[in-house]
Amino acid sequence: RLSRAYRVNLTVLALVALFTGAFLVYSVLSLGVARRLPQFALLGVLGLGARERQALVLAESLLLGAAGSALGLLLGTALAMLALRLLGGDLGGGYFAGVAPRLHTDTAGALLYGTLGLLAAGLGGWWPARQARRLAPAQALKGLGAAASGQPTTLAGALLLAAALALAALPPVAGVPLAAYASVGLLLLGGIALLPALARGLLRLLAPRVATRA
Repeated sequence: RLSRAYRVNLTVLALVALFTGAFLVYSVLSLGVARRLPQFALLGVLGLGARERQALVLAESLLLGAAGSALGLLLGTALAMLALRLLGGDLGGGYFAGVAPRLHTDTAGALLYGTLGLLAAGLGGWWPARQARRLAPAQALKGLGAAASGQPTTLAGALLLAAALALAALPPVAGVPLAAYASVGLLLLGGIALLPALARGLLRLLAPRVATRA
């Protein structure tokens, strides 16, 4: 029971890092697809099919995931070794003073988390790959093939935030605040979904004030 809080919190932090990595891959590849619309259009006119364009973007996401997973495992192992050396097995809690535990590596666990990192990157690259697949090459070459902005996500973001508030009020399960962790996840998703609407509203407020300034 004493060490369970550490293990649960570190596992949740690892899942948050996994989610953040998937979101970063999505952001980077979405921007990359938008900036390379003329190149994708030219490749399409030269004979590269829609599935091939999608496979190209997915391959990029999987390469990012493989590199990120490998670096993440190496950095995580190094941080664990440093934490044990500087803070001890209780991470500075003072419960096991004088005990110098050794780092136990779990090959199966490392492979599992590396695979999860690869899958998260592939999931993050799926939507940009779909955008590349739906591209109309002839229109894009004429400057008319801008990536679709997608449906507004304001309502979905508001619902996610409401669900996060509801989950935050639920009691723990067997002493572990599982609902609270789910609430944090929904809070992240809801905030991301509301960002476009918040940015549009902020720009509408600022535009009249700076319209006459360089």
